[in-house]
Amino acid sequence: MRAAQAEHDPENQIRRRTSTTQGQPIQIESEPAAGAWVLPVPGLASPDAVASTSGSATVRRPAVLSVLRRRVRIEDEDWGPPRKIKSDGDLTGKSKLSASQLRALNKLIDNKDVTYHFASEKALREYLGGSRDRRLVQIIDHRSPDLSPPHYERPMDVSDTVYQLSSASVPDYYDMPQSPRNDDSERDTTRVSVAPALAQLSSGMQARKKRPRSETGIKTTKSTNIFKFSVQVDYRVTQMKPAPPNGWILGEEAERTISRESQIYQSSGTELPAHEDDEAKINRRKVPKTEVNQRVRSAIVQANELGYQFDQFGPLSVQAFQRRKGQNDLREAQTKRKGTYRLSNVQLASSCFHSETQALGMAPVEVPPLIASLIDSIVGELPKKGGWQVVVNSLLVLGSSVPNSVCGNACKPALLQLLNQIEDCFVDTYHLQKPDFRKRDLFFRRSGEYVAAMNVAGLTKFQGYGTGAKAIKKVTVPVHGRVYEFPPD
Repeated sequence: MRAAQAEHDPENQIRRRTSTTQGQPIQIESEPAAGAWVLPVPGLASPDAVASTSGSATVRRPAVLSVLRRRVRIEDEDWGPPRKIKSDGDLTGKSKLSASQLRALNKLIDNKDVTYHFASEKALREYLGGSRDRRLVQIIDHRSPDLSPPHYERPMDVSDTVYQLSSASVPDYYDMPQSPRNDDSERDTTRVSVAPALAQLSSGMQARKKRPRSETGIKTTKSTNIFKFSVQVDYRVTQMKPAPPNGWILGEEAERTISRESQIYQSSGTELPAHEDDEAKINRRKVPKTEVNQRVRSAIVQANELGYQFDQFGPLSVQAFQRRKGQNDLREAQTKRKGTYRLSNVQLASSCFHSETQALGMAPVEVPPLIASLIDSIVGELPKKGGWQVVVNSLLVLGSSVPNSVCGNACKPALLQLLNQIEDCFVDTYHLQKPDFRKRDLFFRRSGEYVAAMNVAGLTKFQGYGTGAKAIKKVTVPVHGRVYEFPPD
């Protein structure tokens, strides 16, 4: 998580742009401009021009202003001089603020990262009364627009339950929470598809498995299981305008979702299925069997080493063997003896040659281009001119296993490790591109409510179903860093 740590480093904040007024540099006084101002702003409406109910409104535009950070030269005297509101005593209206209005005002005043501009005291009072009509206020955020706020860190305590088995069916969607706006008003939850996306994955895999092996490279034995996942990113796009010398005016927001599907993986320690794109430059069936075998065996070691970090994986086959018969040496998962592969003194390595461990083994090669394609599409949809902020709300990995559920050998911790690698790759990839993004006034970060989780389901229950998993009733909102398995329909 090196990129994640660097993202919160104060030294990593963007270099603020400079600005001039009529050819002269803006003079900045020592007192910050953050807080509440009664200040005429071009395009900002007064309460008389904005109805509290929905409908069209005429926005009064005052004369052009020359903003000097703490001083404003006003061409239209009808608007009155600008005032910095430091307490309720600075208000000139006869009526006193209610307790709730006073709390709201103090919240604005105490926010040192945001400046609030109101066209009149009447607009300020209406805002304090609960109106969140964005035409009444201009909000300038002085924080770095691509610096992520603190978010969940993956738990690493041995008692944590990081793999959970739901007794309820796959939910149609999750209502994912979002962080509040910079004026502390709440955003609606964003709806993220789950069951339809998993069903689409599963149906495509079932159809492909029925095709000849000469086309798909999928083994035709009844015991062959295949696995595939998609990475689904839900994000928010916000228009931005610079507010010199060190702020940004945030405009309209739009919610978007994008996803990319992986290749298919099968229960084999030597053979990869064919690439699903017939015109792909990569021919997966030409990858040497020795390379595939080495990668799968490495994945088995990774999965079991991760499994030892959590008590819940104690019933899995490798740890159960250790309790029954003695010590395991995971290094032996990568050795060949007398024609068969062995893990310690029991033939466990071959029982771990499953589609999930193959997916983990190939992740260092096949996940980075998938993530790069996701980020390129997110950025490529935005106009190159103007300022934009991309805030990632969630990253969901949806995995489908055909026909079997996740077994009780190495596959459960393998999926947890796969989730870890996908998320790390996502964070590292966009973080390395931040300098290039900033050059075009594009700022990419994660939300304070950001969640990365995996959801997986099979068609039929397989041996080891539920082994090493924490049973729960249902999943309402996924928790960061968890894998959730759902029962077959």
